[in-house]
Amino acid sequence: MTLTHLFPRAAVTLLLGACALTAQAEPATGCKAKIDGIRADLERARADNNTRKADGLEKALAAASANCTDAGLKAERDERVREKEKKLAERQRELQEERAEGDREDIAKAERKLMDAEAELAEARREQALP
Repeated sequence: MTLTHLFPRAAVTLLLGACALTAQAEPATGCKAKIDGIRADLERARADNNTRKADGLEKALAAASANCTDAGLKAERDERVREKEKKLAERQRELQEERAEGDREDIAKAERKLMDAEAELAEARREQALP
């Protein structure tokens, strides 16, 4: 005989409790995640007595609360990826031009700029993949 036969109410209570915990543990997505992130940053700024940053975050929170939509957020992220892809292509062209000219310092500088553009694109794609 199993415990569920002996304690059917307890089994149901445990099951419902587990479901409730699972629902509460769901991470925020879309605009809710964005707003939660702004709130967390605002709390840190206030804790650090950084009033200038807190003021800016309060404005950002108000704007996000009033205007953010999940579809709009996705569109912004998609546009940011497109912009970073264009920037990467531009940096690749610049590096090719510098290599053709042959100045080592200019080539090194162009390579650093290309690496920065690659990192920015990777970050934009990471944000784009967020739910």
